Amino acid sequence: MSETREIKREKLGGSPTSLAGIRPLSELTEAGKVDSICVKVSFVSGPLISRSGWKYRLMKAADPSMSGEILISETNFDEWKFKIDDFIVCNVRSNGLDNTGRLSVFFNAFVGPFELAKALYGLSEELLTVKSRSAEHMKPSETVYQISAREARSLLVLIRLWTEEGKPQHYTKWCQMHQIVATNLFYMGLVKRTGSMSGYYFPTEEALEFFEGKRGLVKRRVFTRGKDGRHVLSQEDGEARSFQDYLSDHSDRETALHEYAEALEAYRKRSNE
Repeated sequence: MSETREIKREKLGGSPTSLAGIRPLSELTEAGKVDSICVKVSFVSGPLISRSGWKYRLMKAADPSMSGEILISETNFDEWKFKIDDFIVCNVRSNGLDNTGRLSVFFNAFVGPFELAKALYGLSEELLTVKSRSAEHMKPSETVYQISAREARSLLVLIRLWTEEGKPQHYTKWCQMHQIVATNLFYMGLVKRTGSMSGYYFPTEEALEFFEGKRGLVKRRVFTRGKDGRHVLSQEDGEARSFQDYLSDHSDRETALHEYAEALEAYRKRSNE
């Protein structure tokens, strides 16, 4: 371990001493959920830059429940210099699952010393083994997909492009962040794919009615996996809200609502031609 990491490790306080404050990755599949995890790092990328200019690294990591990707800012990475085979306890915010079932999370903060993380990881393995032998393991796992201001803004862009060009659009042209936005919209019934792995999407009739204000939409849909491995809708949560209601929650509310008014006018003109 480098001298810098050793010094920083000694300054840490309030590190977890048990599994009480740790959540397995399998419980972080819902986008937006914030919790602490204990994982082993298997891959660290070089410096990366997002379309918005965010500088970050991608780390592949796993705990006994599943594997996932951790997106960490270059500033945080420079502070801790994580490397392959490190055991780490960190606080993260879930970015949910993409359409292949891959989980990604955003790194918030490093929580505990490397040595303690290794011990907690071992305890996690033992706990998972005990659970796998219990009846609890037989319960169907649930996956939650949802719509928020982020998804509504991205859907707005997709509908605008669909109106202008009349053809499916690749998710990189209209998703604000990660492909999880497209995945949420897909399972909320608002977009369809041209192929399972194509990356090209187009709005559904339900989405266009939602966009025009002809119908509302609940915030969440909960799915379980059927015997064939397919997602099965089990329940819907939340009060039905309008497209404008969701956009009103956006951090840049005025711009989002202005873009909505322009896109809605353009869509109606094109529909009446």
